[in-house]
Amino acid sequence: MKVADAITSNMTLVHYETDALLKRIPSHVDADDLRAAGFEALTASAHSFDPTLGVPFDRYAARRIRGALLD
Repeated sequence: MKVADAITSNMTLVHYETDALLKRIPSHVDADDLRAAGFEALTASAHSFDPTLGVPFDRYAARRIRGALLD
């Protein structure tokens, strides 16, 4: 899978993870800031993904996005 394809086909993961987190945190946290961190994590995931490990990309990226949002 190409990096650009991995990013564009999984952009909804960022929105899904961000929306899920926004329901559990204070309202003063900016959603755009969270989404920006999520997209950075998605991009980093696409560059560091190793398909030989047997983990689907979407699961790998979702974990990395959640971690970035919590940081």
